[in-house]
Amino acid sequence: MEENYDKSIEELTWHLIKEQLVKAYGIKVEKEDLIATAKNITKIQFAQYGMINVPEEMLDNYANEMLKKQRPGRVFGKPQRGEQVVGRIEECREVEPQRNQRRGFQQVVRLIRAGQV
Repeated sequence: MEENYDKSIEELTWHLIKEQLVKAYGIKVEKEDLIATAKNITKIQFAQYGMINVPEEMLDNYANEMLKKQRPGRVFGKPQRGEQVVGRIEECREVEPQRNQRRGFQQVVRLIRAGQV
């Protein structure tokens, strides 16, 4: 437990910040977002088997089947919402990209706590 403590704290902090930003900016995952995420996952799965140029109609069919079989809000909504939050942070932040991700993360946390994001 102790060896994973720092990483756990960082993940929990990010989760709490993300949830605050979702509420503050009214971020919602729409059906179109879920479909786009399912299509991207489907495209990646096809690519793993060497199928690169899959017709759009086939991607749509597989994505729709994927959404029917699983709980789309849980499976696809979380990553999609996370992408929207990160996109919103990138729009608002004045932090220069850092090579050291931890330092960059800490700067973003400071900005959020200061109410600048």
